[in-house]
Amino acid sequence: MTNERAVYDLYARLGKNSDDNDLPYQLVAQWLSTARANVIIDRLIRNGNEISPSMTIKKECASISTHQECNGCPTKYVELPVQVLDLPNDIGVYDVRRSGGLPIDRFGSFSNYTILQGSPQYIPKHGYYRDGNKIMLIGNYPETQKITITYVPYDIVELDRKDRFPVDTTIVATVMDIATKIGAQQLGIPIDINNDGKDQTQT
Repeated sequence: MTNERAVYDLYARLGKNSDDNDLPYQLVAQWLSTARANVIIDRLIRNGNEISPSMTIKKECASISTHQECNGCPTKYVELPVQVLDLPNDIGVYDVRRSGGLPIDRFGSFSNYTILQGSPQYIPKHGYYRDGNKIMLIGNYPETQKITITYVPYDIVELDRKDRFPVDTTIVATVMDIATKIGAQQLGIPIDINNDGKDQTQT
């Protein structure tokens, strides 16, 4: 299922037409994004930090940028292409690798990195931490080095409409049900999610 197909399916569930100017694609996609995030977080709470590859997107051959700090020390980073879903232990950034498939260790945060630096057991190595929409790289990286990032995106509006909807097949139905409830509440329309002859205004 593509992102576009998921959005159009939600239009249909809400009894709306995708050509309706009062209900833009971006808004319907946002309802899907919110529902997807809720389901993924709930699944992680119940099953531990287990991310299905189908929930992720891989960005290959990302270029390294360099920023010159005021103290003269350069920092290297890779810009994330879209907003990453905030998850426990920052596993929204699922995997970071150098070209050739060599993994780059996660340091968690800048504060964790500075604590490690002060430890007598610290051994300098390649690593990274996330700072907003940037993957901050630690170690020696040549300018020609390319980076592969596997991540869990948040807002599907930022993704190509023809790309795969990043959801595990086992939770697609749940995501669609929750998105339908969100949309129905926003639009003030009764929806019979359970197909039991009762809309959400009935008990």
